[in-house]
Amino acid sequence: MPTIILISGLPGNGKSTLARQLASRTNGQFLDIDDYKKVVADPTLVKSEIDPPHIRRIYYRDAIMAAFGVLQTGVPVVIMEEVFHLAALRDEISSMCSKANVHVLWIEVTCPYEIVESRLRSNGREGHILSTDEALRMHRLFEGVFEPFPHGNCFRVDNSDGELDLAVEDVMKHIPVLSG
Repeated sequence: MPTIILISGLPGNGKSTLARQLASRTNGQFLDIDDYKKVVADPTLVKSEIDPPHIRRIYYRDAIMAAFGVLQTGVPVVIMEEVFHLAALRDEISSMCSKANVHVLWIEVTCPYEIVESRLRSNGREGHILSTDEALRMHRLFEGVFEPFPHGNCFRVDNSDGELDLAVEDVMKHIPVLSG
């Protein structure tokens, strides 16, 4: 069954790193939701406040529809990452995937703020739409409004040690198109 892997978590937790590793290991394709966000969301607000749900709904929908198109070309797995902080929007995405007969695997990447701050200050944010300071500020903003996943509804990855190889192996066991 074609699969969309949706990686959720606060800014700076390691979502992009995990997404790239999974895309490489699964022969899947990474789709950057930021490409869809840039079309819909005010770029000055993206760096300073949380997009309202009605704006997120638009670019999430556009990204998921693009993922369906990629899956129709024979690519077995599409990987996307975003904060995905609202349960209602996650439910809408899951429903879209179910109706399209696409398996969805949710992954939540967690990491303590102190570690995120240390990593971002030492590594920078090349290739991201947020600078280090913006990412840290947004991390704190999202921290206060992130709605937890129901127990058993997602695969959790603790990125405290910065080593995602074992997490990638574990995630791959949950991808139906790869595991049989």
